[in-house]
Amino acid sequence: MIFNLDIELQPKQSLLAENLNESFPGVIGFGGAKGGAKSHAMRTLINLHLWEYPGTNGLIFRKTYSELLENHIMRLFRDYPYMREWYIKNDKIIEYPNGSTLRFGFAEYDSDIEPFNGKEYGIIGIDQAEQLSQYMIAILKGSNRSTVPGYAPKFILTFNPGGISHAFLKTKFVDRNLTDGERKEGWMFIQSHGWDNVEWVTNSLIEEKVSKKEYYEWTDLERKEYFLKNAPYAQNLMSLPDDDLVEAYLWGRWDVFSGQFFTKFRQDTHVVPDSLYLDERYERRGSIDYGSTTVFNYGCRSPNGSIYIENECYTEDMTPSERASVIATMLMQNKIWKLLIYADTDMFSDFRNYTGAEKSPAQIMNEVFTNMMGPMAPTLIPVSKKSEDARKYRVLCNEAFKEYLNWKKNPDGEFSLTPRLFMKERCVKLITTLPGLVYDKKNRSDIDPAVGNDHPYDAAKYLVMSLREQRRPGEAITIEEDPTQWLIHNVLIPQQRRLKLAEKTSRTFMQY
Repeated sequence: MIFNLDIELQPKQSLLAENLNESFPGVIGFGGAKGGAKSHAMRTLINLHLWEYPGTNGLIFRKTYSELLENHIMRLFRDYPYMREWYIKNDKIIEYPNGSTLRFGFAEYDSDIEPFNGKEYGIIGIDQAEQLSQYMIAILKGSNRSTVPGYAPKFILTFNPGGISHAFLKTKFVDRNLTDGERKEGWMFIQSHGWDNVEWVTNSLIEEKVSKKEYYEWTDLERKEYFLKNAPYAQNLMSLPDDDLVEAYLWGRWDVFSGQFFTKFRQDTHVVPDSLYLDERYERRGSIDYGSTTVFNYGCRSPNGSIYIENECYTEDMTPSERASVIATMLMQNKIWKLLIYADTDMFSDFRNYTGAEKSPAQIMNEVFTNMMGPMAPTLIPVSKKSEDARKYRVLCNEAFKEYLNWKKNPDGEFSLTPRLFMKERCVKLITTLPGLVYDKKNRSDIDPAVGNDHPYDAAKYLVMSLREQRRPGEAITIEEDPTQWLIHNVLIPQQRRLKLAEKTSRTFMQY
């Protein structure tokens, strides 16, 4: 029997196909605007892949069976009717004549994913991966392996902006914040747009006697303009009632989506270069959100009332003294002296779980600051969580943060209201996690703690709350002697320990 496998690929789909035939990369993200033919490409190419590599097990996965049936099983049989004969309905598996298999899987909740744990699938395609939890993605990733000699496993994820895994997918694929292991494995990203898919404008092209080949010879801008003008699908997206949905689904923007808590945050608006000069006379403050993950940052307020978050220090799994050493080193490197740091109230409770230390984290850190920086050391004080107008402190912080991020533009694209909160490029954790925070479904005035990483935001909000009251620029600190000289001669720690600390701290800054 001769099986028809003729397929016609668009440029972005061809890029996916090319990378599936290479041993590197192993993980491919294909995401962006709706209508970019991502699902079709994944399904078609996995089917082709299983023909090309006999004896390989494949998996196509979605959150629910109804979505899986409508978007993949039925469409695969529509394109290749003869494959129905090989489908085992009860097991939802296709058995190919060459020994390969394709399973269709789904799991709506984390507990439903366990049957896929420990299985072997040489190629896995997760469709609408933003709907799955990071835990579910990790379980499936752990089953992406093969015992077929010479075969390199492939893991494909298609996704749109939004969903519970938005922050994770954006961090890994868009922001390229990868671990050493992930870089070695190879994670690549293909950005999709509606104008990448010629099918939306086929009727208009036929009327104008323009071929598909000619369409793809146009520039990206020309195809975009033609799509927006001639595709009914584009008109449908532009008429969505929620501007955030238009930004996410039509333009494929990763810093805005439906359900996002800080809808006004834009990297091109709120992120400023590290080289931006901020007068040393501006009054500076610091803040700490304390826990197993601890975030410290500092910033200032300019005379016009704008707040700048200048730097951050992100630490995980360290003792209070180790964290303090890293923070102190950062302050010394940037010549930030006598800083007042507003700290989470948890830092001022007893710390008896550390053997032999009946001191609070704040006391331990203050001692390290003094040992390392002497009279130039920062001072920790607890955040004052006073209620205003009977509102909870968290809600008050959220409202203030939104107020400082807020902006408006007139029809000409010029600011009619300018934002008053900015952050420097080196505040990587804040910049990458802020867009992924979503509303708590039970309380739209607060953030859902189960989605995204809110630690960088918690530290930033303490800083904003401490700086939002109008202050005059302070006088530059008068130092009778070079503080670095004081440190060299007076810090009461051995030289060898100081060198080790500097080396460790340098690695920490490189990592974060």
